Amino acid sequence: MSEFEKGLIDTVCEIASTHPVFIVRPIPEMMSDVPKTLSRAMMFGKETPHIYLSEIDYMNRHSFVWEAQDKAAKKCGVKILNPLPLLCKNGICGSMHDGRPIYYDDDHLSEYGNKILVPMFQKIF
Repeated sequence: MSEFEKGLIDTVCEIASTHPVFIVRPIPEMMSDVPKTLSRAMMFGKETPHIYLSEIDYMNRHSFVWEAQDKAAKKCGVKILNPLPLLCKNGICGSMHDGRPIYYDDDHLSEYGNKILVPMFQKIF
């Protein structure tokens, strides 16, 4: 068991012993600053780049996190929230929604982007 895995499981299980715990699967990272890349293309009259991460690349980067989260869920009953069905379609995790960027930079959702996840959180309430 890796130090990361042990730390995650120990921490969430300790909290879960007294409170309900919900953990979110990792948000796809775009590998480039989405608004900056798009605005530079627009400033210089270039074609709007298609910034995305494939689900295969996402899983290659985050499978160890998923595994640790799954073990925590099994060990102490934490609930896992998965944003991928809302952020990824047909094997592609895009950086835009309705023509607008959903990222503040390369790996943080903007206020506009985080609204896409509302249905995932509504399931809790």
